[in-house]
Parts: sequence; structure tokens; C-alpha cells
Amino acid sequence: MLSVKLSSLVFCEQIARRFERLLEQFSCVRQLSLLGCRLDPPAVVRLCRVLQLNTSLYSLHLGGVRLGDDGAMLLAHALQRNPSLRVLGLTGNELTGRGCRLLVRAIGRSRAISDLDLSDNRIGNCGCRELGALLSGQNCPLRALSVCNNGVGAGGALALFAALRRNSRLVRLDVSRNAVGDESSRELAAALIFNRTLRHLTAADCDLTAATCRELARPLRTNTVLRAVELDRNERIDDAGVEALADSLRYNRSLRRLSFNRCGLTGLALGHILAALRHNNTIRTVDVRPSDKPPSPSNRQSAAAHDDDGCHGNVTSSPAPELSIILRANPLLRILA
Repeated sequence: MLSVKLSSLVFCEQIARRFERLLEQFSCVRQLSLLGCRLDPPAVVRLCRVLQLNTSLYSLHLGGVRLGDDGAMLLAHALQRNPSLRVLGLTGNELTGRGCRLLVRAIGRSRAISDLDLSDNRIGNCGCRELGALLSGQNCPLRALSVCNNGVGAGGALALFAALRRNSRLVRLDVSRNAVGDESSRELAAALIFNRTLRHLTAADCDLTAATCRELARPLRTNTVLRAVELDRNERIDDAGVEALADSLRYNRSLRRLSFNRCGLTGLALGHILAALRHNNTIRTVDVRPSDKPPSPSNRQSAAAHDDDGCHGNVTSSPAPELSIILRANPLLRILA
């Protein structure tokens, strides 16, 4: 298998022609990465034309080549005729909802792409509704989807999470760095009750609060497929939110990673986690490292009250004895605090 990786290269007409011949003549090329390369319209046309004929390429990464919606239209036309491509990376390509719609419909027709990365574009709520329609379909091929930093709001997140109720293929979903907020958390919680395939959920820097944690606590008690929930850099998630989700760990036996890195936590969060881990010896990583910013007023008051009592979340002010007991029962556990 041959992997071709180029970066920050300007594709003139001569290079584009040679590259076209390479993909036409060598069926051993399985992975192609053109990160940050500058493709003029003729080069995009050549690449898309050869994609229609190629039957060996498995992975294509076009991060930062600035396809735009017009380039997405050409690529969508090629995808409908390519039977081999499985991994498609289109980060930072200035795509809007229009370009996303063209690509999503092409993927739905070809049923070949299983891993789609649309991070750092501008697909917005309209693009997410198109993706939600694809995920809801019986023949959706996607197993991994990333829409990080795409100007997605509550409406787009609702469309994606509602689709999870009916989806039976998606394994990874990343909606990080979007203003999702708590409005869609109830739909996500309901989806996790019905969904039986999603294993990795990442919603970092999504303007979430403890309300989302309380919504997710109930389905996590009974969900048997999720392996990782990452809610990093949501600074309005406080100790009460960690306590709500930690309580679900008493019953959950599938989760392997739970992360609140750089949320608005104090030392109490570790106490809530340790109290729950007395009843759980299957989780492998818990991350409650606090943000550099000062804790919220409610967290400061709660921490002060517990300090007056000389305890932190039902454990002594020094968690070493409690932690030692937990690690003996679960020696593979890593706690980042």
C-alpha cells in the first residue's frame, strides 16, 4: 500500500497533470493527503475526474485547500461514481450549508464514505440538518462524523441528536467548538436511551452547563455501548454537574473515559468522582483537571462550605487513602486532577 502525503504545495498545470497520471496508473495508492496545498480550479477538476475512475483510493484528506462550495460540487459529482473511498477529510475548506448539502447527498447515493471530517468550515444549522437527514436514513454509511467549529447552534445540534435515535451505524460524533448550549441536551439524552452504536461522544467548548450533565446522567445509567464522553472546556459545567454524572458511574459498566478537562471545577469534583468509583471498577480514565480561570461563585461557596466541614465530597480532605482503595480494585484507572 502506498501513502502519498504533500503539504503546502502549489499545484501548477504541470504538477496537476503528473499527479493525475500517478493516480490513474498506480493502483497501489491507497492514501492521499494534500494538506494546505493550493489547488486552482483546473487542478480541482483534474483531481475530481481521476477520482471517478479510481478504484483503489481508500483515504483522501484535503484539509485547508479551500475548495469552497464550487469545489464541493465537483467533488460531490466524483464521489457518486467512486466505489472505493472510505475516509474523507475536508477540514478548513470554507464550505457552507450549500456545499455540505451537495456532499451529503452524494455520500447518501454512493454509500461508500464511512469517516467524514468537516471541521473548521461554515456549514451551520442548515448543513447539520442535511447531515441529520443522512444519519436518519436506513442506508447511512457514516461511522465517524466531526462537525467541529462550524457555527452550529441549538437547531443544528437538535437535528443531529434526533437522528441518533434511528441511526444504527455511527460510532463517533464530535460537535466540539460550536454554540450548542443546553437546549439540545434533552434530545441527546433521549437519543442515548435508544441508540445502540455510538461509542465516542465529544462536545468540548460547546457552552454547556450542569443542566446538560443532569440530562445525561439518566441515560448513562442504562447505556451499555458508550465508551467515552468528553465535555472538556465547558467552563459553566461546575462541581454539581460532575456530581450528577458521577452518580451514573455507580450503575454504568461500559464507559471507559469521562473527561471534564478545563471546566469550571474545584477540588470537590474529585471527591464526587471518588465516591462514585467505589462502585465502579471498569472505567479507565477520568479527567477533572480544572480551568485556569477562577471558579464560579456557586462553586466557591460550595467548596468553602465543605472546607469548613473538613471534607471534600464525602471523602477526607486528603484523598490518598480513598484513592488507594479504589486503585487496588481498579489498577488500570487513571485520574487526572
